[in-house]
Amino acid sequence: MKYYSKEKTIERVNEALQPTRFYKRKFLNWTGKTETGERYSEVISGILLKNGSLLVLEKTIPQIKRVKEYKVERTGEPKKERTDKKSNQKEKHIAMQMFKQSSDLKHIGRIIHYETPLREKRNDGIGAIDLLSYDENSNSLHILELKVQHSNETLLRCILEVYTYYKTVDHKKLLEDFEKPNDAKVCKGILIWENCQAHEDFKQLDKTKKLAHKLGVDVYVLVENEGVISVDRKLDNP
Repeated sequence: MKYYSKEKTIERVNEALQPTRFYKRKFLNWTGKTETGERYSEVISGILLKNGSLLVLEKTIPQIKRVKEYKVERTGEPKKERTDKKSNQKEKHIAMQMFKQSSDLKHIGRIIHYETPLREKRNDGIGAIDLLSYDENSNSLHILELKVQHSNETLLRCILEVYTYYKTVDHKKLLEDFEKPNDAKVCKGILIWENCQAHEDFKQLDKTKKLAHKLGVDVYVLVENEGVISVDRKLDNP
């Protein structure tokens, strides 16, 4: 990876706060350190936590008014004609597996949908929500970003991706399309595994954890036993 100084890193982040798809910026996945010994994720998180940067970021994320229903048909079976990248295929396989399990999961309830579309037009430049779950006990709908085992994506990128999806989706319509109570709380979270970069980041990066807390992003750890995937625990934020 190309080396950047702390000053250059801050400059790149400030320049990038204007585009609407900040979460797609490559520097959010940098795992190295600046000349000061700080991890890039910590430098970037520090920028976002002060000087009104989060307010600027929030203003660059437009809500997309989707006319079509969010609840499109999902069977839990792969489409043979799709030729996505291997990492995306693995994510979709796990998402479909969790959807087909049809059982309540700790903290997040039951998976009710996967690959929930956000865009209205092809050029909207936004992805899809990996998983939606609903917890009847807490009357909460969860927008979830899913990562595969051994994923190299940083916790910082995961946080900003699910936060972007949360801001992009029309909460009222989302609840209506899935026939959930209009007073349900809409939450956002990340599903990760112990053997991935995001989990290591959570253990090591205080500013990034604070950013997750500031943005209301919960982090859950998945486990798989005898082919059944479950939520092992929710990681505590500061």
